[in-house]
Amino acid sequence: MGQLIRPLTYVLWAVSVCVAVSSCSLATTNAGGPDIGGITTTPSPNNTVGALSAQPKDNHDNTVAPPTLFGELVEQSGIETTSPSTSTNSSTSASNDVSSNSKQRPDCVDGCNLVMEGDSLTDGFSGWVCAEFAATSCNNSGIVAHRVDQMIETALDDVDPLVGSGTGDVVILWAGTNDLWQEHYSEDPIANAEAIYDAIITYVDDRRAAGWDIVGIVTLPPLNPDLVNGDEHLNNLIRQNSARADLIIDVGADPKLADPFDDFLRAPDGVHFKDPGRDVTVYGNIVPALKGLGLK
Repeated sequence: MGQLIRPLTYVLWAVSVCVAVSSCSLATTNAGGPDIGGITTTPSPNNTVGALSAQPKDNHDNTVAPPTLFGELVEQSGIETTSPSTSTNSSTSASNDVSSNSKQRPDCVDGCNLVMEGDSLTDGFSGWVCAEFAATSCNNSGIVAHRVDQMIETALDDVDPLVGSGTGDVVILWAGTNDLWQEHYSEDPIANAEAIYDAIITYVDDRRAAGWDIVGIVTLPPLNPDLVNGDEHLNNLIRQNSARADLIIDVGADPKLADPFDDFLRAPDGVHFKDPGRDVTVYGNIVPALKGLGLK
């Protein structure tokens, strides 16, 4: 996609939105305010962007066993979870998975520790997710416009110091949109998606080495193909190989979110969400999966 055409397109879209609402604040209609569209929400004041030069190492591993269906007993790990389909607000068709990489269920007797890592989608949604877990220490590490390679670097200072001493430390990664949009590794969507997947593996391995008990991944929702390509290939790599994560929350498989141009659920850019789309994502997918782990 043309590098010169996109910025002009986004500027014209942003101007039209500002004229329509007499303001460039989309806090109530554009959950996870865009990194792509040029109108940004303000990241958490505790989030600082560190060095951006880290590159993921080449550690693609297709031999990792795919995760088992959410709600089943994982014999290798001993985790039992509750399917999100038992929740009145849940999406019954989204596939939320627990990987056989898990060693144990989080011990939340003394409270669990949850970190939400990602880009503007995470930054815009974390407050609603955290509000559902009163007994859990919950932190937003979403930074607008961040790529996975940048998260690998900044997590050393922003995420890993939050790990506790028990077995209730959970970090959830929801990322890849900006890497795809920027064609960060390659102009070829397939090659780019595969390189992003490698970076996600690096992120997961680093968090586990730092002491996190459960590392989860949220798949990307269907995205505007005029802006982003390769999202479904990236999602399929995660579904089929797990990226060595313990939990896969498959937002991308929720049929309610299948249309990136749904005017009721999605923002005009076809990437971000309006409030109803946020609710489907948070209360129909992310929250039920985390409650299934035992977070309260």
